[in-house]
Amino acid sequence: MDRFDLLPSAVQQAAKDQGSDVNGVFHDGSLYLVRERMRSPLDVEWTVFYEATHKGIRDLYADANIVRASNRLYEAMGSPRRASGPAGAARSGQLRRCAGLK
Repeated sequence: MDRFDLLPSAVQQAAKDQGSDVNGVFHDGSLYLVRERMRSPLDVEWTVFYEATHKGIRDLYADANIVRASNRLYEAMGSPRRASGPAGAARSGQLRRCAGLK
């Protein structure tokens, strides 16, 4: 997708409910990337890896507690997205926001 506002409405609403937008998300079996949020090939690679990893974990464990724990671990390890200022901080909880998890 070129812009956040072109994502499926359920994804937009989940992000708005959490007070942010997203770089990418798995939704109904499809991976969506928000082109306007990709500043380099590394952003694309990182977002695809991030979303694919979390989707795999969700599918493997099918347990929201595992997803929450993995997000906390990722953030505790010093997420590179958290280190890049407000825009990066907004990215660090993508899965939680898009999946509607708190």
